[in-house]
Amino acid sequence: MECHDIIPQLSNYGSLLLEQNIPEKALYYFEASKKLISDYWGTDNSDYGIILRQIGTLYAAIRDFDKALNYFSEAEKVLLNVFPVNHPDIQIVRNYISQIYGVIGKSIKTGKNTDKIGKK
Repeated sequence: MECHDIIPQLSNYGSLLLEQNIPEKALYYFEASKKLISDYWGTDNSDYGIILRQIGTLYAAIRDFDKALNYFSEAEKVLLNVFPVNHPDIQIVRNYISQIYGVIGKSIKTGKNTDKIGKK
């Protein structure tokens, strides 16, 4: 089996495991896919950006928001080097980033806490 055949299978299996709430195994397959993409095609391509997004999604699902934001930010940088700024894959990543900032109560622009509840 060729590398280009294995990578989507690893990624798809990781997604299936994540859907079944088995994030530890999902991460293993996402990381294997990421390594193969990096080794064979480098890190400046859409496949690499998308696998970073998938790993970010995994970390968001297990509520490790710092790691999720790191992966989403890296995915955004990679995808901006490949696609125009209005490409759907970039918008998906930005939507995830916005959702996480909403959950943790920080402003996207400042990174500061915006939770005003109970404060005077």
